[in-house]
Amino acid sequence: MTSLGYNVASKDTLVNVLLKKVIEKEEYYIHQYIKLKELYPQCIDLPIKTEFEKLLEVKRLSLEYKLQSKEKQHSALLKLLEYLNNLEEKIQKLDSQEKLDSQEILEKMLILENDISKLQKAIYS
Repeated sequence: MTSLGYNVASKDTLVNVLLKKVIEKEEYYIHQYIKLKELYPQCIDLPIKTEFEKLLEVKRLSLEYKLQSKEKQHSALLKLLEYLNNLEEKIQKLDSQEKLDSQEILEKMLILENDISKLQKAIYS
């Protein structure tokens, strides 16, 4: 069973076109950075060396940010997968008459809501 969001996104041609453009742009950006790194040794003795180094540094920082973002996404997906596996194991252990402990889930939700509230106050006040 797929989600409504996934169904809409997969059938929406505009979304597909935009995703392709984003992927192509990322690949181009990586390729551009690699080429600049390859050209750097040739620019060491030129007057534009500092400008070239600045450009290279900006592109490197941008790629590092993308890397960190993707690593965080990966970590979050791994945690989600672990949670789903844990939930699946818990469901399999239950008898047909038992239900998941909704009280435990509600308590965790209250803790999360409290944490969210604290963060929102810290960020927006």
